[in-house]
Amino acid sequence: QVKLLSGRNLPVMDKSGLSDPYVRLVIGDRFVISRNKYKTLNPEWGDGELLTLDVLDPAEEMTLEVWDFDQLKVLDMSTRRVAVNRNDELMGTVA
Repeated sequence: QVKLLSGRNLPVMDKSGLSDPYVRLVIGDRFVISRNKYKTLNPEWGDGELLTLDVLDPAEEMTLEVWDFDQLKVLDMSTRRVAVNRNDELMGTVA
């Protein structure tokens, strides 16, 4: 288990001058993600958010990746439907 508390001075990833960070805990080829924190460079997870992932082999490397959530909405004029695409960007890694 990893307990997320906060992040500080994250890079600007959005045109607004802020970011929409979330954390991805990776062990081997498995991962879990945290909740998104919108419009901030200094995210807080309150009393902590637990990210839980089973360790199958103690020799496996654990990595924490900070990503910027980026959702793009595209209106299709012919059907009047909105398509939502994700285009998240990696902000940094801690191994």
